Amino acid sequence: MRTSRHVIASPVSGTGVPLEEVDDAVLSSGVLGEGWAVEPRDGTVLAPIDGVVTRMARTKHAFCMRGDDGTEVLVHIGIDTVRLGGAPFEALAHEGDRLPTGGPVLSADLDEIRGAGLSALTAVIVCGDEDERVDVVAAPGGDVRAGRPLIEVRRAAEGGRGRGH
Repeated sequence: MRTSRHVIASPVSGTGVPLEEVDDAVLSSGVLGEGWAVEPRDGTVLAPIDGVVTRMARTKHAFCMRGDDGTEVLVHIGIDTVRLGGAPFEALAHEGDRLPTGGPVLSADLDEIRGAGLSALTAVIVCGDEDERVDVVAAPGGDVRAGRPLIEVRRAAEGGRGRGH
């Protein structure tokens, strides 16, 4: 058995926060997957992996991507930002678009989000197989830069074939 490693880049620049410290029971519980969060400094949100946008929330507060290596990532901008009906977000990419790591996905008006009394904390969650080991590359509470490594995913593969192939 061998292990493959896949790096997930941060979609935003800001300060890293452990996912379990996010004030949202669904995101912090790990029920959606393991990951990390970033308190963003600006509203530019980038693709965390090379792959395809598989889902863009109607309100544009969240999107999913499937990487070329099969990794699935959910990026969720803010806490309860779905209540804003999409107003502070502008989609720069759409479902079905193939993007490189660091390609622009959307922009968020952080002042509008925070002005509504909501957090702009952005969760990055690796969805998928419970056998995957997810390691955080960024230091807790440290400075995180968009497009730089944030999470490392390790997968055990048998006989030269990855899971699900």
